[in-house]
Amino acid sequence: MARVRVTEAGRGCQACCPFPTAKTPSFPVSPSKQFSHCVGCGAHGSAISFLMEYDTLAFPDAIEELARSVGMEGPRESGSQSPQAEQQRTDH
Repeated sequence: MARVRVTEAGRGCQACCPFPTAKTPSFPVSPSKQFSHCVGCGAHGSAISFLMEYDTLAFPDAIEELARSVGMEGPRESGSQSPQAEQQRTDH
């Protein structure tokens, strides 16, 4: 799921901000706070908001992508089926 190259820097991590396509690290990422903030353009948020912005995903799709990236299935409302189950149902 790597979208940007993140390197360790002190107690956190840093990266070049992908939103204004920065060439120098201006995007600190705090693993303990689970938050990022670009000092250049002001882009900030969590892993979910990052995916929503970077991949232009809706909130439920960002949750699914994040869950999938760590080998989990995203939460579902009762009665909802996984996309695979839904596809199998429509294929028959």
